[in-house]
Amino acid sequence: MLIIPAIDIYQGKCVRLFQGDFKKKTIFSTEPEKIAKQWMEAKVKRIHIVDLDGAKQGSLINSTTISKIISSVSCTIQLGGGIRTIPLAQQAFDLGAEKIIIGSAIIENINFLKQLTTHFNPKNIITSIDTIGDNIAIHGWTTKLPIKIDTLLKKIEAFGISEFVYTDVLKDGTLSSPNFNQIEMINKNTTMKMIVAGGISNTAHLKHIKNIGIHGCIIGKALYTGAIILSEAISLM
Repeated sequence: MLIIPAIDIYQGKCVRLFQGDFKKKTIFSTEPEKIAKQWMEAKVKRIHIVDLDGAKQGSLINSTTISKIISSVSCTIQLGGGIRTIPLAQQAFDLGAEKIIIGSAIIENINFLKQLTTHFNPKNIITSIDTIGDNIAIHGWTTKLPIKIDTLLKKIEAFGISEFVYTDVLKDGTLSSPNFNQIEMINKNTTMKMIVAGGISNTAHLKHIKNIGIHGCIIGKALYTGAIILSEAISLM
């Protein structure tokens, strides 16, 4: 299972939010590229970067900071946050991201995914599905939509997408526990590779998720607080 450390960028800084609330953020570094170098030292294969400002505004606001991060490492970068047009997707690839993460744009307009897979290799596109309770959350988790996740996954699969990120917003940044039952249920109902985020706070959680058969885990706050040591987590996988 892939262990994917997260770097969330807000106003050029590396931060973590609590349950997606921008008012409840903790700043962990004013130089995110140094964080990325630390993850590289632990021999990660992939890093997850999100432009939080971009997720709210629909643009890659922190492109300069993102460029610094990507140029400082040699692993695969998956980048998301506000990528809602073909030119923005191209900008993300031009910055050096190998994979782009698309969420709000395809949920609001599934035809955008068709456009993306026409312009770019579907293997380089990761869809992001965030939930708050029974609702899909979009626009940096600020808007909820009553869309069933299974229905959405089937639509996404039809375009040849092979990976998706699932985040339980109510678990994100809480260091509580992932919703294992929900994760297992979703994983059984799709052929895509599932990457889980939200609530992972110890290696026991990682082992449980691995046993379910999950492709990857995104870890954020647990790494920054020291609840999980990245090198140890990677060695267990």
